[in-house]
Amino acid sequence: MRSSKAYVGSKFVKSTAFHKGEKWLRGLLLAGAVPLVLALAACGGSKSKPSPSEPPVPPKVSPKVQVHLPPVPAGWQTDRNAWAASREFKAQAGLATINADYAYARAITGEGITIGFIDTGLASGHLEFTDKTIALNDRSGLSDIDNSQLKHGTGVASIALGARGQGSGMHGVAFDANPAMWSLQLTDGYLTVNDTILTAATRALESTGARIINQSWGYNSILNPDFLDSQKSFLRQSYGDFLAQMRRGKAIHVWVAGNDGEAQVSVSAAWPIIFPDLAGYAIAVAALGADGTIGRQTNHCGAARSHCLTAPGGVAAGDSADTIFAQAGGGYRFGYGTSYAAPFVSGVLALMMQAYGDQLTLPEYTARLLGTANKSGIYADASIYGQGVVDAQAALAPYGDTHIPLPAGGIAGPSDTKITDGELPSEMMERLKREKIIVLDALNTPFETPLISPLISLEPRLKNTMRTALLRPRPAAYHPARHPVLAQFTSVKPSSDAPQLGAWQFSGARLLRPRGTPTGHALQGASLMAHRNLENQKGWLEVGVAAEQDSWMSSAGEGALQFGPAFSGLASLRRDFHFGQHDLHLEAHVSLSQLHGAPDSLLSGSTRAVASSLSLAWQYQQMRFSLRQPTYFETGELSLSLPYRRLAGGGILFRQKRFALQAEQRPLQVALVHEAPTHQLGIKLEKQAGLAREIQLAFVKRF
Repeated sequence: MRSSKAYVGSKFVKSTAFHKGEKWLRGLLLAGAVPLVLALAACGGSKSKPSPSEPPVPPKVSPKVQVHLPPVPAGWQTDRNAWAASREFKAQAGLATINADYAYARAITGEGITIGFIDTGLASGHLEFTDKTIALNDRSGLSDIDNSQLKHGTGVASIALGARGQGSGMHGVAFDANPAMWSLQLTDGYLTVNDTILTAATRALESTGARIINQSWGYNSILNPDFLDSQKSFLRQSYGDFLAQMRRGKAIHVWVAGNDGEAQVSVSAAWPIIFPDLAGYAIAVAALGADGTIGRQTNHCGAARSHCLTAPGGVAAGDSADTIFAQAGGGYRFGYGTSYAAPFVSGVLALMMQAYGDQLTLPEYTARLLGTANKSGIYADASIYGQGVVDAQAALAPYGDTHIPLPAGGIAGPSDTKITDGELPSEMMERLKREKIIVLDALNTPFETPLISPLISLEPRLKNTMRTALLRPRPAAYHPARHPVLAQFTSVKPSSDAPQLGAWQFSGARLLRPRGTPTGHALQGASLMAHRNLENQKGWLEVGVAAEQDSWMSSAGEGALQFGPAFSGLASLRRDFHFGQHDLHLEAHVSLSQLHGAPDSLLSGSTRAVASSLSLAWQYQQMRFSLRQPTYFETGELSLSLPYRRLAGGGILFRQKRFALQAEQRPLQVALVHEAPTHQLGIKLEKQAGLAREIQLAFVKRF
């Protein structure tokens, strides 16, 4: 097996031509330039970074959606400004550039994620790694003391995942992630790799659970888009097993663009260009300079723009550079190069994998990372910056408009989804408010959000105001339009020529409006009611059936909470008693009804529900006393199918939830009103299940 040698540091050799039949692959190189040896105390941490000529813009986020990533632990610092102000954060200027503080304020730190490295080794005794679980395959057999072997890999790993809170000078992007290092052999300043080594390294790192492999080295030959066939032939012949291993798709490989200052990336950063079936599993990274523009030493993205982006990598500026990293022998160094840009990207991938877990495939992770990069201003030039500058905030926030996945495979927009609660119990509506669902953004990434508000508007039941509830005038004789039956319909008064059978009069209605909803909320429905006045006009009895579409129990839903058809059987009774100057009115309603689910709605329907209401009113001269039990469900459950998880590849999991319609306690309203020609004075006591007891007092002066 033929091996290639890699030059370290300034020992940099590149090929200058790509001609068929020529031995154009000259070697490998470590992409980081020689770090400048500066004491941390003397450097004073990081320097301020001027903005590009056109400042970045925030990602497009739906303003109506309150979304959540993994739950934030109790006592967690949720102020991103506090994270950005910490000494370790400020020491690494690139953390602010990629908006890493957004992730930290949401408890996204890379916990539980392993990042693999194929590099020169790791000084595991350094403060940045002492508390981490480390998987190592150190082929050199050297100890942490051999700084020449370990310095490059140690620095790269610290940028990606160096620990926080160690009393040290910096922390990594995903500071709670763990490293897995495969050490390449370094001899006399050269690295030696071949197909066997790379294949074994990749398999070993994948076996540790690493789904990210950082490779801060590359071929010192530049991609020539005019000679892809010759390059493909050579690479297939020389690295067939390694290519096959990458194609298995168990990890995303993060490659450096290279430090040649060329308009094209190095060949090793161009795998998806040469082999399109590797798209989604390889990313190329160019280096952003300290001034917010492309680093002068870095290769541009060029023909690899579709899978290339840019990350902080520092830039040589006299005797200084702004990327800090751990030094193998202890302490810290500053340096520049694409070697140090790549681990910023690997770290952001680790943050994303903690947030989204196995809900995304690796190509979906790659697509999201590239799709959410900052493309504003000068970063829109894809020939230089590729897909833009990596942005942790945009990668972890909803991008574009969100939508709700529905059980039948459709979607609904949050702004189109609402529910009017009507006669539905307050306790059940409160339980609905506590439920969570997932929504998908424009990149089909899941985010958790409350089922009710602000994602879905909950229109409150249109209760009477205190004044009208307490002090409404004494009711006149019975008029069905003022006394709607329990079926949510505004009844139609039987006319003199209405069909009649004995003492019974029949009436029907269609295109009816649910009681308690706005006028413009007209819904389809029909009812058939039979009405009979009692003897001597001392009351009435009403029975009937009702069929509704899109409404139920004075409630209506739209969008993802659309109601299906509902059917109800209804009965109402009123009985009036007169004792001299005393009037007593008794009224009772009962219904047996069932809601069915709409073809594509989160609402699956209900079981058969029995509901009742009862009122008792006493009138004596100017005094009126009332005792009322509002609508109360004796039995019944409402069923919903709620999306709670996305499967890698796009499938959605739903869980069935049932909500009891029966409240723990019957609601009760008691009111006492004194009505005179000059005033009304009333007091009302209300005990509503699930709500605090309420006492209201009102006085109205008449003029």
